[in-house]
Amino acid sequence: MCRFERIARLTVSGSSSNNNVRRPPPTMPFFASRILLLLLAPSILNASAVPSLIADEAVAAVMKLRSRPQYTWDISTIKPGDPSLPPQPLTMRGAMTSSGEMWIEQIWPDGLLLETVSRRDGTSVVRTPEGWFSKTELDQLSREPRRGQFKWLWLATEAFEPMTPEEQLTRMLNESTSWVRRSDIIDVTLSERGASYWLGSGRMVPNATGKVELRLSNGLIRECRLIVDGETLPSSAGAKSSSISFERVLTFDYSASAPVIAEEAKRKLDEAVRR
Repeated sequence: MCRFERIARLTVSGSSSNNNVRRPPPTMPFFASRILLLLLAPSILNASAVPSLIADEAVAAVMKLRSRPQYTWDISTIKPGDPSLPPQPLTMRGAMTSSGEMWIEQIWPDGLLLETVSRRDGTSVVRTPEGWFSKTELDQLSREPRRGQFKWLWLATEAFEPMTPEEQLTRMLNESTSWVRRSDIIDVTLSERGASYWLGSGRMVPNATGKVELRLSNGLIRECRLIVDGETLPSSAGAKSSSISFERVLTFDYSASAPVIAEEAKRKLDEAVRR
């Protein structure tokens, strides 16, 4: 199954191959994510009781991301979600460069920093505490890891498949049930399935609710605030469930300069293509 088929199936079904671990959907070549948004747009606009003009405005704003030659974004995690799952990065910075690369820097609460550079064809490299690795090199390292590498090895493997802002927003739009325009903000209500996904579960989370606030300016998305709540499943008979909350803020800057891609990252990308 190709990457595009995997992401399309995941976006529609909300399923995951691992119900116990929060895993972002696999990334795909940038052109494929744009095609996916076009395929999903009719189902979004035809959803029952959805004001089509508001939905159309939100879809158009997401699609404008592909026409931008360069932009940057920041993601801040306000509430971490289920504490029993692997932690989310505390902050994430990213950029689409005019030369066609995607750059992402992720920082975890314990200080771990990972940097990912991807090209349009899906080729990626990741900078870890021990330097830059291609996926092949990291797979080889994973077979016989040394002491101290377990802390970052799995997260580095996941960093090869980051979720782009366009993919994140497309997923939110596809899992919406209602839309309300409030000045420069579009309030979106997520379905129970959509809220469960952002709580890191491949299954329905009890009493899962979610909302998205899209702040627009001149047809461009400036900020996206995601707030989801639910309850954990009891771990044993007689145990009580507990409340969980996940909140993150995604902000865009369409005028900031993208960071300079490290020469070693470019070299590693070229080597990965030749293999």
